[in-house]
This record gives sequence, structure tokens and C-alpha cells, in this order.
Amino acid sequence: AGYNEKIRITSAKRSIEDQIDAMMGNLFEGNKWHPDAKTWINETYADRGVRNLVSENYDNNPTISRADFRVILGDYVRPNISRISSHPAGNAIDIATKNRTYANILVLKKGLDAAVSKGLIRSYKWEYIDGSGFTKNKEKRKTALFLAEAPMEHIHITFEKLKGQ
Repeated sequence: AGYNEKIRITSAKRSIEDQIDAMMGNLFEGNKWHPDAKTWINETYADRGVRNLVSENYDNNPTISRADFRVILGDYVRPNISRISSHPAGNAIDIATKNRTYANILVLKKGLDAAVSKGLIRSYKWEYIDGSGFTKNKEKRKTALFLAEAPMEHIHITFEKLKGQ
């Protein structure tokens, strides 16, 4: 059985400001911290600085507004973007997985594993599902097409840098 659903790319190259906004969309619900903000940042980003920035503000500044934290996050992300995201360099895409069957996503992941082993892509991650912090989401997702707890779920694919980048 192969993958039998259309693949929809929801994001590719984006500006640094768009990257900051994308991050904020995962960190805040309206004007309050998303309950999974710390888990998401720690499962998604390798950069220790951005992980610490979010974790410290989440723990020590629980009432900070979305607008105020966007300023703080932006001040860190702008000079460190190459360590934080491959989207601004055009080396990443996001694929929608919401409302896709679990079986089809496993087939897609098998293809992505093959692409990694052949050096066609650097890495991928099913955000909000893969990772030790999201084991409950993963179990629920096996039988559900959509999780209210993970409305932003998607597969993030990072490509190898092109020559000259």
C-alpha cells in the first residue's frame, strides 16, 4: 500500500519575520502561552539559546503578552537565524499532515527515511507527534485524523544546503 493522498506544502522559504511569526503561532494561543510551548520548543529546535529563552520566559514570566514576547524572541532570532531555521535560506518545507490517515503518514515517513539515507534530505520531523514530549499525542493520532491538542502538526523537512549557500 502506497501513499494515496495529495501532499500539501504549507510553508517553504520565508522571511526572518515570517519565521518569528511561525514560531509565535506555536508558542502562544491568542495572548497566552500555549500549554505545550516549552515541550514544542525543546522538541523542535536544536539551538539551546532559543530553547532557554522560551523556557525561562514561560516559567518566570507567565503573563507576558504575545506582543512583548515577540519582541524578545525577534531580538534573539534575527542575529541567530542560521542556527535556528532553514526556512529563510530556502532549505526547508513543511507538509500538512492534519486530516491525513496515520497509515498514509507512516508510508510518507518511510519515503522520507529513504531520502535521508540517500542524502537527498538532511532530516525530517513530524512536529507535535514525534518526540518524547509528545507520546500521548502520538498514541491518540494513531486513531484520529486531527488532534485538538496539536492543531499545527506537520512534517518539517530540512534539505542539505546547496552549493554556494
